[in-house]
Amino acid sequence: MAVPTENTLLALSKLSADPKNMVYIISGRDGEFLEQHLGNLKDVGFSAEHGGFLRERGQKEWSNLTESIDMSWMSEVYEVFKYYTEVGDHLVGLLEDATDRLILVF
Repeated sequence: MAVPTENTLLALSKLSADPKNMVYIISGRDGEFLEQHLGNLKDVGFSAEHGGFLRERGQKEWSNLTESIDMSWMSEVYEVFKYYTEVGDHLVGLLEDATDRLILVF
């Protein structure tokens, strides 16, 4: 699992300390991961889970940007993905189920 190095954290801290900069981290990771590894950067905003969740700079609360979207399709697609992970050949791998998305890693 990739985590930011001390040099990366220092660079982000310096960039975000300049009032001319607006620094946002856009990640496929969830908010918990971003909080754990980058949460001490108070002047940095975060976009988690590929844009599904947003935490504005200087804020502590996350906004769920998917809560007003119809996600009823997920259960049907999940079953299709699950089928291919069970009967597929070597190209089909891990199935990740998250709050607002399904990912088939192959």
